[in-house]
Amino acid sequence: LGRDARRAWPADWDSPLIADVTLPRDARLSVAVATVRGSLPAGTSVQLLCELREAGKGWRSMGKRELKDAQDRWQPWVVDLSAFAGREVTLALRAVQGTPRTLPAVLSESRQSKRARVLWATPMVLGEPIKDRKPDIVLVTLDTLRGDEPGFAGGRAPTPFLDRLASEGLVFESAWSSTNSTQPSHASILTGLALQDHGVVDNYSAVPHEVTTLAEELRERGYHTVAAVSQPCLGLGCGFGQGFDQFLQPASDSHLDGASTLQGIEAWCEEWSAAGERPLFLWLHLYDPHTPYVPPDDFMQSYAAEHGPIPPKHADPASMPILDVVPADMEFLLGTTNIEWARTQYSAGVAYADLLLERTDKALRDAGLLSRAVWAVTADHGESLGERNSWFNHRGLYPEVTRVPLILNGLGTSGSNAEPVSTLDIAQTLLQAAGGSSATMGRGENLNDTRAPESKRTIWFEHASNHQVGCRSGPWYFVTTISDDMSFGLEVVVDEAGRKVPQLPNVPKGTHFLFNLEQDPELTANLAESEPDVVDAFLRELQAWRASAEGMRSGLRAMTPEDIAELGALGYADQLKLDVPEGD
Repeated sequence: LGRDARRAWPADWDSPLIADVTLPRDARLSVAVATVRGSLPAGTSVQLLCELREAGKGWRSMGKRELKDAQDRWQPWVVDLSAFAGREVTLALRAVQGTPRTLPAVLSESRQSKRARVLWATPMVLGEPIKDRKPDIVLVTLDTLRGDEPGFAGGRAPTPFLDRLASEGLVFESAWSSTNSTQPSHASILTGLALQDHGVVDNYSAVPHEVTTLAEELRERGYHTVAAVSQPCLGLGCGFGQGFDQFLQPASDSHLDGASTLQGIEAWCEEWSAAGERPLFLWLHLYDPHTPYVPPDDFMQSYAAEHGPIPPKHADPASMPILDVVPADMEFLLGTTNIEWARTQYSAGVAYADLLLERTDKALRDAGLLSRAVWAVTADHGESLGERNSWFNHRGLYPEVTRVPLILNGLGTSGSNAEPVSTLDIAQTLLQAAGGSSATMGRGENLNDTRAPESKRTIWFEHASNHQVGCRSGPWYFVTTISDDMSFGLEVVVDEAGRKVPQLPNVPKGTHFLFNLEQDPELTANLAESEPDVVDAFLRELQAWRASAEGMRSGLRAMTPEDIAELGALGYADQLKLDVPEGD
């Protein structure tokens, strides 16, 4: 309903939803209800009924409520069942138009209506809080956040909230994303599967039904699972709702300002507070660090007042390429010649996302939630900020794109960990924190376990659309090109009209890159030709890793021309080989 999607059971008028349950102490039923658009004439209402029966006894009414104008929003309803604590009962929910018939009379009918007129969203029987209640879990994915950008990592962006989480928790200094693109990376974070396993290779795909998500695993363990995202390619139509009880779809402007995503969470807090006995799993995605780097004007004013004036857009001499024509994803740079302006805008976007996280934390705590919580904060990928002549995008598999921040707070462990880890480990770690000691999530490891210092681990990552594959192993950083369609960097050429236009150089299939990170942390010297034995060893290891793929296939999701144009403007057109017109 609008942006507020919920896992719900459809029913016709007078068609009961029935469940057997043993009621706990202080028992109450919590459910949200809505009517299907067009099923309830304006000005009319339906009556909601909750009825209960003990074995060998008749049905009795436990609650009634009149429901009006419920086709545009979910309306919460709570029914007191505490008088029957400890008893095994059958509960029935139904919505009735007109005079209600008795439930036995309704149940005696053999007809089964196939019309959906009323929706019962996530009905839950709640009770007295248990002493060993599992922790709430908050998973935050900050789009396009480099591992070296936040304040706690020594970066330029002021991030006081993340800094506090980091100081009280465990920081992974060498965390690597599984891929360089939003949708494939999030599919990996939520499943523990690599791109080659789940098959989501670009931002035009859909998560396959065959995967098991962290939300599904946590819901099986009693969690109320909730997601709030800020980008359409992470929405329900892309399969990311799998396992969630509630899912806040992105607003039309949330990819430019995550405040609308925060407002959706704030609107839910009262409901969650009433259902506080059930642990909460919240996945929050914010897009604010992503291009076109447009934090709100009032925030930029306060940012400049606190951190110094914003650099001008123009520099003489220019510190970045000068173009007359730019692709759609670079339009925000048209006429810009000062890299410090764009660099500052990026840092400000990261700082604004940090502020939104702080407000989210406050809203949840004000609602009585998160008294005991586990936080996991990471990014789907980083961003090139001019390194290697790659300007404000996340193409390629260099560390500015593949290394991401990773904070785990609330696990009882603090400090810094320099061992290489993967975002594939996040799902397994959070599942273990929720008590899933015998369960596994994809390829991940539990990051709360201590690894032997001498252990060697190869961390793999893949380029969207299967262009490249690479790994971080020991001192080595290795990337090989497996597609003829790989391009990287930017060259300025003059077209027939005399305009300066961008050209993306091709990286031929079979091109290898090998760097020694310990001796060359900036990756300036490609050792692929001088170290052929090392390259061959990695190619053999890659062959074995590729052979281990689960090999699911993700289809192209349904998209309108407007959807395609929007993704193209965000820099994703090349993943689908779409022709997106260049600006003039």
